Amino acid sequence: MYQTILTSLENGIFTITINRPDKLNALNKDVMNDLN
Repeated sequence: MYQTILTSLENGIFTITINRPDKLNALNKDVMNDLN
């Protein structure tokens, strides 16, 4: 679904995790587009 983030829903809490470990999870245009 997304290329740079992971999502999960547990006990009514929705969590968004940036998934770019090779870049130390830095934000870039692709991450910002996925979050939008």
